[in-house]
Formats: sequence, structure tokens, C-alpha cells
Amino acid sequence: MPFPAIELTDADAPAFVFNVDQIVAGMIFRYRPALVCLIRVRRWFDHQWLGYSGKGRVPFDSPFLSHPGVSLDAMHLDTLTFPPFAPTRVVSEQHWQRTSQGNYEETAPAFVIHRPERRHSSAYLQRRVAAQAASALYVWFSTTDNNIDRGSVMVYTVDNKRTSCWFASLHRDVDATKPWRLHEVKGLGRCEVRELLDHPPGVQPGAA
Repeated sequence: MPFPAIELTDADAPAFVFNVDQIVAGMIFRYRPALVCLIRVRRWFDHQWLGYSGKGRVPFDSPFLSHPGVSLDAMHLDTLTFPPFAPTRVVSEQHWQRTSQGNYEETAPAFVIHRPERRHSSAYLQRRVAAQAASALYVWFSTTDNNIDRGSVMVYTVDNKRTSCWFASLHRDVDATKPWRLHEVKGLGRCEVRELLDHPPGVQPGAA
């Protein structure tokens, strides 16, 4: 079954892109999502983006009568929403739909995750991931080149309206010929991420 794959550019570190493609292929094999979205984000991002919904108004008891008793604070809601990356950070957004034959075809987006116009981050608080598709895989990955020694991947899944999310960062030595190594993992077992990186979809360690 053909898998959605990242279009390699001259500015990419090919080995990092290969690792992201391995993760995408493994997640597709696991969930068979109806929709796959790959979003390229300018510059590295850390695990604090995982589950981050934006900034919202939080009430508090103010000792000053003239103060409204409301402040802006980072929000991580119980309901998973799309991360509020600024339009200037979103390099590309590609969508694939699963066909009736089980293959995937790149399509024009039925909805745009990251709109080109700048919006207040609070607008993302209502952009629930499960409301857009009942079965979907969303993958954000950072831009890299041969002069960058770290990359990041963030994965959101929707399976029959149930959502989950996880983050992984990969590092390498300054020497661009060295392989990328799994570094930080949040939201998923480290062994599960390692399996996605080390084994083709459906192949278990030790299999012939």
C-alpha cells in the first residue's frame, strides 16, 4: 500500500526526513486513518507544544478593585485541539485521503489546519481535532538541514473520535554523516517510538 511521504527539498537533511517517513508509515499501518496530514514547521519546536491549545483568559482574585481579575495563560485543554503555530512558521501542509482501494491520494484540503492569516491564539481553543475527521493522522515536523543537529516530530491521531498525541525529538552529532538518535519522548512509550524508527511497518523485531 503506498504511503504518504514527505517531499524532500534541497534544504532538508535527508536522514531526518527518512525518520519522519518511517513514523508516518508505521502509524498508517497501525491505524489505517482515512485522512493523513503532514505539516512542515519552520525551526525546531519542543514538547511544550504537545497538547497546547493557545492562550486563554483565566480568572483570579485580584486585590485591586480596578483590576478585572483576568489574565492570559497557556491552555492545555482536556479536549485535544490543533496547536496554534503562527502562519509564518508553517512552511507547508499536505493532505492525503484513503481511497476505496486502501491506497492514499494527495488531495486539496477539505479544511485548512493552519490558515495563512494571523489569528489570536485563543481562536484555536475551539478548534477540536476530533471535530474535523473521525479517523485521521496529523504529523508536524520541523525543518532541518545539514547544519542543524536536532529535529522534532509531533503526532496527533483520531481513531473513531478518540484522540491521542505524542512528541519525539531527534538529535545528531555536529558531523552530518552521523545518524539521528532518538532523544526526548513525551506521550508515548520510548520503545514504541523506537520500533517505528527501526522497523518497517508490520515487521516485528526478530521476524524473518
